[in-house]
Amino acid sequence: LSTNSQCAIIQYEDKTQAQLSLESLNGCPMKGNILEVHPYQENILDLNDQDLVTDYTNSPNQRFKIKGSKNFNNVIKPGNILHLSNISENVNAHFFLKLFGEVAKVEAFQFFKNDNKMAVAQLATTNDAVSILIKFHNHNIYGRYLKISFSKNKIKHEASQVYTSTCLLYTSDAADDLLCVDLGGRRIIKKK
Repeated sequence: LSTNSQCAIIQYEDKTQAQLSLESLNGCPMKGNILEVHPYQENILDLNDQDLVTDYTNSPNQRFKIKGSKNFNNVIKPGNILHLSNISENVNAHFFLKLFGEVAKVEAFQFFKNDNKMAVAQLATTNDAVSILIKFHNHNIYGRYLKISFSKNKIKHEASQVYTSTCLLYTSDAADDLLCVDLGGRRIIKKK
């Protein structure tokens, strides 16, 4: 809105889509704030003011351009687990741990068992997941546009399939002097 840059009006094609957005997005954490979604009192927006209006009707990023699309069945309320699709075959889990690590810590990442073009990523919070979705949805990775949405799938913790980004790094004067502590199975080196 021209009077308040913290607000926006979104016009949906039908009332069902508007109601679904209201139910899914109201109260969602986003960029450290809580998103508030309310129905707008007017029925139709004036799309003539090009400085204030963006029309996504024919956008290639429009997920719901096909009536009756299965995408309508996969609208999930925001949570801390993301579904990734259209993944390039040139990347692995560590690529995503590093890429998403620019925004938030990925707690777990797992490719689908029979389809490495899809994966799920678990973040610590819904706010982290929202931030990653905003930054990386439709991100070009080796010529493929990454699709990100919230997931109803959970990460199955099978050791061979789940990748986490936990890493311990210990530095101190003692380490510099080769006085070290046992970090579980590592050799202890003591300077005499």
